[in-house]
Amino acid sequence: MDMFDENVVLCVSNSYEKKYYFNPDFDKLPDDVKNELKIMCVLFTEEVGGILDMEFDEELEYKIVGSTEANSLEGKISNESPVGKALIGAHTGDVVEVEMPMGIMKYKVLEIQRNI
Repeated sequence: MDMFDENVVLCVSNSYEKKYYFNPDFDKLPDDVKNELKIMCVLFTEEVGGILDMEFDEELEYKIVGSTEANSLEGKISNESPVGKALIGAHTGDVVEVEMPMGIMKYKVLEIQRNI
């Protein structure tokens, strides 16, 4: 069973009322990730206007790159990061466990694409 059966709001920013909401179910995320989410939401609504809500999606796509190319906002993770190290050598269908500050995270490899 998935962590959430339905889409769950991660964060919301409202340019009309100048308000930001972060779902407390995700409080265990690292502070820098929470801060990046807030900056993205607020800057987007300040520039474009309106209301933006970001939903949690358990399916993620990562591209493993060298440490100088890593950019979490673009889904590019370093081959030297804990997740990158765990995924290198994994095969489709494998479940890898990564020790993170918030606890053990499990990642199931759904597909592997190689760039040649």
